[in-house]
Amino acid sequence: MTDILRIGLSALLAQQRALSVASNNIANASTPGYSRQRVELSEASAQRLGNDFVGTGVNASFTRRITDEVIAQQLRAASSGFNRTETFVGYAEALDNLLADDQTGLNVTLQGFVNAVQDVADDPSSIAARQVLLSEARNLASRFDTFDRRLNEIGAEASARLTSATTEINALGAGIADINLQIVTAGVSADRPPPSDLLDQRDRLLERLSELVKVETATQNDGTLSVFIGSGQTLVLGTRASSLSVAREDSAKRSTTKGSARAIPRSSQSCLLYSREPKK
Repeated sequence: MTDILRIGLSALLAQQRALSVASNNIANASTPGYSRQRVELSEASAQRLGNDFVGTGVNASFTRRITDEVIAQQLRAASSGFNRTETFVGYAEALDNLLADDQTGLNVTLQGFVNAVQDVADDPSSIAARQVLLSEARNLASRFDTFDRRLNEIGAEASARLTSATTEINALGAGIADINLQIVTAGVSADRPPPSDLLDQRDRLLERLSELVKVETATQNDGTLSVFIGSGQTLVLGTRASSLSVAREDSAKRSTTKGSARAIPRSSQSCLLYSREPKK
């Protein structure tokens, strides 16, 4: 009778834990970044009874976080590619509107200047043609001044965005390293996975990071996650985070970490870097 009650109690406790997890799933159904959880049940160790073994009930082994790391990595890669393209298109459109506009673009002003030069070449003694040429030359010079000011404004905007993004990347890296430290402190083993709430927080930081830069990750045995950006530059290694900075090199601002220039290619920030590099 005692064994029957003990087995029944183990089943009640296991199902109680499963109901608690299910309730938590329902409560967080609309919580951004929350991953559904599930209690994993396992058979309790059998008890020897004479020449036989008799089961002793069920154990709630641990709570598993339901997620697909492959899909998460694909999502982060797609997010990086989308934001890179969006940034590139934004700057391309700004330049196109500046230089190729039908009314205020460079083509109209250049054509007017070329026509004035041709008129003077056809009739060098014409005072009117000379005056028109001087006027068109002044218009062309003024237009180049306008283009220069606008291009400098675009460059300043790109520099400001790059600096802001670099600061945010550093903050995200520090946040991931801090969560790694909490996971190590909590202790991780084969039958004791990291706390689900910490993993959800870390995934949210990675999702935001992927909007700024190409991200690759590697899970370590202690539950920590190493994060590499761009072409493999280390941002987070275990519980330590590297720091990126914006440095001036060859008259162009570039995002660097550990002294390596262009550390974050193929991202939204690589477009900013590209827009600031002088043509060779």
